Amino acid sequence: MNILKLSVALLLVGFIFAAQGNDVVCTGSGTSCSDKCPQLPGNLSWVTGSNNNKCAVNNCPNAADAAKLTGIVDLYCQSCPGTPNGSISAIFANSGNTACVASSASCHSSRPANSWTDADCLACIGPKFSVASSDKQSCTANANILIISVLMAISLIF
Repeated sequence: MNILKLSVALLLVGFIFAAQGNDVVCTGSGTSCSDKCPQLPGNLSWVTGSNNNKCAVNNCPNAADAAKLTGIVDLYCQSCPGTPNGSISAIFANSGNTACVASSASCHSSRPANSWTDADCLACIGPKFSVASSDKQSCTANANILIISVLMAISLIF
């Protein structure tokens, strides 16, 4: 019974005292982190990090609450990373800005040229466009999905 009480108490402490995020560098204009960093969704806000020249998300949400967020950006994910995929940290926002994903680079326009991989396409965009183009400039539709779509269209015609 004492172990159960201790477990419940520790669980409550985890909910009450959410962890401050990792320090990140925000490059916007202004003097405060809320001025220099991009807007965050919900009730999240930027605070001065452990290093005075850096900023951090005030309270990183737990996984269940993070899954409900929309409008997240790479800096949020770098401060409050998602679940890693092996050795790849989940520090980039997916293309829909709804989750932090384990990609080798940003899912957005700041991504280096010719750097898309199949794994990054799947993480950033999802299963419909999970194949990197041969020149690695973009993600293309998965051939299996295309074939299924064509077969379904043909079956509707006949």
